[in-house]
Amino acid sequence: MTPAANVRLPAARQGDTYGPFAVQLLFADGTPLPVAGATAKCQVRDVPADQPGSAVLLTLCDGPPDAAGRWALAAPAAATLAAAAGPWPFDFRVTYPDGRVVTYFEGRLPVGRSVTR
Repeated sequence: MTPAANVRLPAARQGDTYGPFAVQLLFADGTPLPVAGATAKCQVRDVPADQPGSAVLLTLCDGPPDAAGRWALAAPAAATLAAAAGPWPFDFRVTYPDGRVVTYFEGRLPVGRSVTR
């Protein structure tokens, strides 16, 4: 199994709508991975999920791809407002119909405080 790629997502700002940002999984030659029947989940947490007391700060994606095989990473303004400022761990995990689960990428999402009121 290949380790998940470390990616940098655009920063979130407390109280702002986040995204949507499209995610499409591609082979090295640019061909889309087959994702029919798959679902994806992308969560931002205060600590990784396997640590005690882990809490979800934002859910950016939870469900099937669109007809073109893309997922939208997004969060409403009310959700980003409730998220504490800081860089928080996230990952993007796909579950396939045959039960395989693959974490394709991970990183830390910066959540900044709003300046304008």
